[in-house]
Amino acid sequence: MKKLFITTLIGGIVLNLAGFLTFGLFGTGMDFNGILTGPGLQNEKIVAVWHTLEPLPLSVTAPIIIGLGYFVLAFVFVLIYRSYLAGRLTRKKRIFQLYLLLLVPFLFWEFNTPINLMGEPWMLVLIDIVFWKIMAILGAIGIAFTYDKLS
Repeated sequence: MKKLFITTLIGGIVLNLAGFLTFGLFGTGMDFNGILTGPGLQNEKIVAVWHTLEPLPLSVTAPIIIGLGYFVLAFVFVLIYRSYLAGRLTRKKRIFQLYLLLLVPFLFWEFNTPINLMGEPWMLVLIDIVFWKIMAILGAIGIAFTYDKLS
């Protein structure tokens, strides 16, 4: 139980930091006028969602909820790692498999919201995907190394 808690904590911290550094600083910007949320390259529908349409996104009004969500996500993927990957294959292959699993919800969300509902420009979709890939690989590394180290 202690290993599960510590690994979830580290995994959640890593996902939050990676999300903040990619989407927070570079994507949305600290003033929510970054490349992914401000006028310019982004379409008007997404700009309106981030700036004027009520209710504003939780990442604007209550970012702690988004942060807690990444801890829940980390918990789920720690359980997956513990149940299906830990102790099997090489660490590198386990990390790669966990990385691919972490990408699933990120890419599913990307397809259904920015692409499907919002019509985000493809160049910005590619930037989103790069950010998601960074979050997924760092999350996978954080979870795998922490869990393995505590074994």
